[in-house]
Amino acid sequence: MTQVRAAAGRAATGPHPEPSRVGRTKYVWITAAVVLAVEGGGLALERSLVPSAVRPPRHSLSELPLALGPWTAKAVQVDRTAYASVGADEQNNRLYTNSAGDEVLVHRAVWTWPGDDWTPHVPELCYSGNGWELSQTRTMALPVRSDMRIAVQNYQQSGHRVLVAYWYQMDDRTYCDREGGRKVSRAERGQHAWPPVLKTLLQTNDTDGAEERLLEIAARIYQFNCEL
Repeated sequence: MTQVRAAAGRAATGPHPEPSRVGRTKYVWITAAVVLAVEGGGLALERSLVPSAVRPPRHSLSELPLALGPWTAKAVQVDRTAYASVGADEQNNRLYTNSAGDEVLVHRAVWTWPGDDWTPHVPELCYSGNGWELSQTRTMALPVRSDMRIAVQNYQQSGHRVLVAYWYQMDDRTYCDREGGRKVSRAERGQHAWPPVLKTLLQTNDTDGAEERLLEIAARIYQFNCEL
């Protein structure tokens, strides 16, 4: 009798019976439905941020004036290897100089394909890949639009220092990183055709007045980019 009672006690305190196969199947289907709903919602959100079509640029890059205030430019040939690595639909290089002999290299590129890469060919990767060390980075407001910001960076290599300014632009809105690109792209939701992504990069020797030089030319180029 004692053994029988002990066995019964062990049975009562043992693990609960496993759910039936029908129960397990139900749980599996519920889990799968939840996963699909979450993934489907994420996919829908992602697709809402990807344009189905892209409008052509307002201007060809070559239409940027050769004279920007006190600055005059000459065309600089784009290296074929560099052109291919950027992967843009159009690229243009200019070297602007003023009467004091200051020089500012201007590189512009435009992408007109639909996608969600709001910051193609990020300058940090390009400079670091060519042996330049980034020593400082910050954002600054454009003199003509205090609500529009551009990135300003200091690079150095073998004792040579340069100051770089760049921004990406969709219509009249600028941004400097992927998160900024997401915010700008949200303003385009619901539009059948989105604006192209336009990148402008300026480089000058990091000497006295370098920051003022870049901001002056950046403001003039931004205004041209916004002209209809």
